[in-house]
Amino acid sequence: MQRRFIAGAVAMAAAALLIGAGGQASATPIAPGGRTLADSEPVTATLTLTSADQQALTGYATAVATPGSNVYRHHLTRAQLHARFAAPASRVKRVEAWAFAAGFTIDGLDATGTG
Repeated sequence: MQRRFIAGAVAMAAAALLIGAGGQASATPIAPGGRTLADSEPVTATLTLTSADQQALTGYATAVATPGSNVYRHHLTRAQLHARFAAPASRVKRVEAWAFAAGFTIDGLDATGTG
């Protein structure tokens, strides 16, 4: 079965669980409506990695949305988000290695280039 793997970046997800589980990924994909997918149909999955500093990211997200905060509505650019909160490159590489070993192909990284 063809599979595509698209990694995401600065939000919480289960990528760490996938790495911890080791081993080959396996499942029978079900399309909307309950139809089983043929082996030749591609399946796209997105993994989102936790931030290098999840507590700081959560704090910033709260502050930027809180009236009266000194950073209220002062949104960061993608480059600034990457610099401050991206998953460490070593973590991205571990997830990429796991994905290749599990039979996925890397279709691309998210807009911040971190995952």
